[in-house]
Amino acid sequence: MSGLARGDRRALMRTVQFRPIHSLIEAKLLNRTQNIQSLTASLHSRLSSELRHHCWVVDVIGNTLVLITDNAERATILRYQQHELVKQINEEFGHTLATPVRRIKIKIDYNLTKLPSNIVNSSNRDNKVINQAKHHCQQMLNLLNKSNT
Repeated sequence: MSGLARGDRRALMRTVQFRPIHSLIEAKLLNRTQNIQSLTASLHSRLSSELRHHCWVVDVIGNTLVLITDNAERATILRYQQHELVKQINEEFGHTLATPVRRIKIKIDYNLTKLPSNIVNSSNRDNKVINQAKHHCQQMLNLLNKSNT
């Protein structure tokens, strides 16, 4: 777009219709993402503070809840707690999940420890960050709409 003349860019911007970013994502994918976020929040509420910031729900595949953590020691602790976690997750999310969770698979990704702390410890900040992103996108859309008029 930088190769276009200023008038051509304005004309192009007038023809482009902007949609909210969430409208570009399939509802099924949004629903699945929200379920995983809910499962992660629930899991974090059941774990000690030592584990809470180092464990996340990645997916639910069939009747298996897939978790990820950043080291083997934490994975071992989670394995010892898995039966109680399965029971609690089914009590809370039995109506939401297609099939009840029967087992937990724990993966280890040592690269997670290299993430910035504001990403790794985002469990309390997720909604705030999402709302800030929505607000920023809305501001950008408003700015673009004003420049088109």
